[in-house]
Amino acid sequence: MLSSIRPVFISGNIHMGGATTFLINLGRELSKTGQEYLFISLSLTDNTANDFVEHGIGCSLPPHRAMIFEDRMLWALRLINNFNPTHIVACLGPESFEVLRYIPNGLKRFALVQSDDPCVYRALGSYAEVLDGVAGVSKAICKKLSLDERLSRGFIGFQPYGVESPGVKKRAMLRDRTPSDPLKIVYLGRLIHEQKRVRVFPMILERMKSSNIPFEWIIAGDGPDRTWLEAAMKTDVAHQRVVFLGALPYAGVTTVLSNSDVMLLASDYEGLPLSLLEAMHHGVVPVVSDLESGISDLVDESCGIRVTVDRIDDYSAAILRLHRDRTLLERMSVSSQTRATSLYSAKAMAQRWMDMFRANRATEARWPLKQRITHPILQPGSWYYREPIRSCRRIIRWLGFDRS
Repeated sequence: MLSSIRPVFISGNIHMGGATTFLINLGRELSKTGQEYLFISLSLTDNTANDFVEHGIGCSLPPHRAMIFEDRMLWALRLINNFNPTHIVACLGPESFEVLRYIPNGLKRFALVQSDDPCVYRALGSYAEVLDGVAGVSKAICKKLSLDERLSRGFIGFQPYGVESPGVKKRAMLRDRTPSDPLKIVYLGRLIHEQKRVRVFPMILERMKSSNIPFEWIIAGDGPDRTWLEAAMKTDVAHQRVVFLGALPYAGVTTVLSNSDVMLLASDYEGLPLSLLEAMHHGVVPVVSDLESGISDLVDESCGIRVTVDRIDDYSAAILRLHRDRTLLERMSVSSQTRATSLYSAKAMAQRWMDMFRANRATEARWPLKQRITHPILQPGSWYYREPIRSCRRIIRWLGFDRS
């Protein structure tokens, strides 16, 4: 067995979202302990690389945009081989799973499941033969992984996210505002109806407008439904505002959350929403879908309000209740922050990963002298990955016609 632990974490991309924030938090914590690690993104079309740099975290990106899939695979494998790793974790997307196919036996290969999505389970099952284990960010995900014959043969680990605490007891320090003061509501995430159900927001807004309560609803994020939402979520009075901030750098998230009272999340499926966890670390009270997955792990009646997914009016009713009962709001705020900081710290998250690696020791591995990349496992026999099409794809990429 190899004596030291040298993990590699691979992501299909590092677009801003929970999967990327997870890597930032983990990398920051591993760096504090002097632990060596390697982060790799297989996509160069990322706008969050600076967030890694600002936190002193290294993340390797493809050297140029003209690299096709096969080139990116070979580039990543060379990096991994040179790093001399012990454990490889595929974090996000089929391309990250693809890398595991070319990792030699002896090294421990894991996949991390971050969304309770049937499509993810189906895709992951196709890679069962090259997996030594899987990990899920919620108990519900781990339970579903254990019910899959293909995946249950290996190690299954529970790896919830962790967040670095802001270190400020905001709600305990000051909460003397009254219902005459605007309630600060926040949504932080992708602006897309699939999964996040953002197209129910205008319906929630109409109920709140009719109540005539003062509020400011901050919507931070970007996505295909942003233009539609901006057109649909208009207000007519000064004491009721909806503000779209667009995509935020990671450093900007803290500023928004530190000035928020309530976080709204109306998703119809999730893993362990990292934006929700971050909000709770800041004492923001969740009004969220009552999902079996990570939300039920994180939110109970002491620290937030869970709403039956399809009862749209109940989301606005919960927000109105918190607005009118500021004592309840403050009590839930303190409980929210206490629960998140005590159970979901970044330090505890890093320790869980290291414990999992120690429990699954790697052995010496022999890398092949030359590796040949074939078609992705989810596209069997595809002509797209054969010559001369492969050469044509490279030319098209070099000419800049294909930015995918």
